[in-house]
Amino acid sequence: MASKADAKYKKEWSDAQLDDYYKKFKSFDENGDGTVDKHELMKAMRAVGEYPSMSELNKLIAEVDVNRNGVLEFNEFLEMLMRVQNGTLATEGGSAMALFKSRFEDASKPAPGRPSRWASKPNAATEGRYKKESGGPPPPKSLSDLP
Repeated sequence: MASKADAKYKKEWSDAQLDDYYKKFKSFDENGDGTVDKHELMKAMRAVGEYPSMSELNKLIAEVDVNRNGVLEFNEFLEMLMRVQNGTLATEGGSAMALFKSRFEDASKPAPGRPSRWASKPNAATEGRYKKESGGPPPPKSLSDLP
């Protein structure tokens, strides 16, 4: 919801974009506490084919976690997206976050039976890397594919 965004983000994005980001943020917030913790962010990133380490996620969150509570509130999430967009996210996980942002923005509506609006497009490079490193199956494409 655009009204929850600080003024600096309202200058950066339209109300419609902010509303879309808020809906996505709420979909990442699985326990409904109004924040996204590192586990929820990891699950969201994996659902679109990105596999940052927990260390990278901790650094990403720490970089924008203004109140230092270890989780992302909506405005901190917007700050992360803005830094990705502007190329000013300093942590090594920034490239994974940039891919994540572009994938959930570009995702088309899900196929029938897939509840996630931001289900990823196939990513052969990521799937190949995952298979090569782990010897396991390719990663899930959306939250509905997770066990």
